[in-house]
Amino acid sequence: MTGAKYVARPWSCRDFDEDDCRQQVQESLKEHYNTAYDCLFLSAAATGAREGLLLAAYHSGDIRIFNWQRLCSTWLSSRAQQGHELSLAAHAGPVYALTLLDSPATQQLASGSEDGTVRLYDIPSRRCVSIIHLQEELLLQEADLAELLRCAKSPPVTCVKFDQGGHWLVAGSGAAGLGGEQQGSLTLWNCSLNAAAKHRSIGKCMPQVLVLTPSTVYVAGTSKQVHTYSFQLEEARSLDVGAESVFGIAVDAESGMLAVCGAKACIDLLSAQGATLGVGELVRNCMRKSPAPLIDIGVNLVDHAFEKDRAEVISRAREAGVAAIIVTGCTVASATAARDLCESVTDFPLFFTAGVHPHNAKDCDESTLQQLTELAKHERCVAIGECGLDFNRNFSPPEVQEQWFDAQVKLALQLQKPLFMHCRDAGARFAEILSQAGIGSSSSSIPGVLHCFTGNSEELQQVLGLGLCVGITGWVADDRPERGGAELAALLSKIPADRLMIETDAPYLVPRSIQPSKARPNRNEPALLPHVLTAVAAALGQGEEEAAMRTTAVAKAFFRLPDSIGS
Repeated sequence: MTGAKYVARPWSCRDFDEDDCRQQVQESLKEHYNTAYDCLFLSAAATGAREGLLLAAYHSGDIRIFNWQRLCSTWLSSRAQQGHELSLAAHAGPVYALTLLDSPATQQLASGSEDGTVRLYDIPSRRCVSIIHLQEELLLQEADLAELLRCAKSPPVTCVKFDQGGHWLVAGSGAAGLGGEQQGSLTLWNCSLNAAAKHRSIGKCMPQVLVLTPSTVYVAGTSKQVHTYSFQLEEARSLDVGAESVFGIAVDAESGMLAVCGAKACIDLLSAQGATLGVGELVRNCMRKSPAPLIDIGVNLVDHAFEKDRAEVISRAREAGVAAIIVTGCTVASATAARDLCESVTDFPLFFTAGVHPHNAKDCDESTLQQLTELAKHERCVAIGECGLDFNRNFSPPEVQEQWFDAQVKLALQLQKPLFMHCRDAGARFAEILSQAGIGSSSSSIPGVLHCFTGNSEELQQVLGLGLCVGITGWVADDRPERGGAELAALLSKIPADRLMIETDAPYLVPRSIQPSKARPNRNEPALLPHVLTAVAAALGQGEEEAAMRTTAVAKAFFRLPDSIGS
């Protein structure tokens, strides 16, 4: 667009008369390519306007905001933005996809463009507030592909979607590969951390449509398949459909039905086993009852993945023989939500931890320790954590992680609470901070557990040398060689019986021992803890009842749970 006069127009353009509006629209179409790729209606709450507005993404690189009741338009142009620290002019190009977050707290627009970026706009101010370079994020994560990708053009972003709460953004990209075949990928973007959480290839498919449910990502495009993933893009399935190319997907959460619209007037209605069944039904189909009561020591039960069926998740856990659940707190907010959940559930034993995960350490301030102290005073708070170090992704700077891990260790000592900890690629500093605080010495007055242990023999010896307990998840049942599940299983016999506990870390780490893969849920939950028990018992050469009784006894003693639990 050559003139900034359109940017200066009022938001709803109510001062234009109708003839003038039609003329302006016609002139703008002459100045721009006449292809619109996506559109969205805006609510009055998002804009403050009294009349209907419509967003449209154009080949020209502009995002138009139409007053469709008066045939008026104003512009969000990537080449006309002012006041942002990054120049958008170098990234102008066709805009293929839009997604809207319209909540009482914020109104944001995300757009996917041909240059491989996603731009986030604040709707009230009509300003770009962030630019996400997906290709650069991929280079940071996939070092072995760096040289190849550095020489390649960033693939266009062809579809984008916010999740319901605005915590996550999923973007689909696709382009012709080196051999001329189309190659697609998905990126899961953590809006809170402003960082990519996961990249995933979707093979020979240019993504055209994305649908998100609380637990599943559905994506389809230029192939005869609909691909489904867990929300964290860990588990994948593909469904064959009749359409040569898929243009639309609709999902009915209650029935598990999937409607697929495609080329050649094709509409498929699918109830594919293991892919479109509701997650609760999938879990129930593969549930097994533990021979003795279990305690799940680590469940992210206040995660958004459980928003719609948290009560059913607890009910299924009880049916599977889980006697108590420790709800993990990873931030002050999530620990507060965990406390509230424990108070609201009166028919099942829920307890919680209060702490800040190393990923979130950068958000700590002078009020954090006082807030954690108040949470820790609650009768259902059984540990300080999840705290620790994670130098693998460094979502928070290492020195900031160390500062707040050390602070939480000292808080646990002050309050005489056990420590619930996380460590990844930071073993030396982790051990040093604990040792300096006296954890692991004979005079140490509080116990600690390293949850979700996935390390090697040397790392295990370091953990045991610190006097820590060990939490084992479904990772031990992972049969993929690169994940090291078999190696982890071989180490379990080296863990003293009075230091071994089991957990799901739900909604993550669905046990891959659930077969066939089509029957495997794409969200983990406590009802699947017996599958972890089976793998642990096999690795120890014990019966499942014996392993259940021992791990439960350790958990009860460690978290100082009431004697009535599991009896």
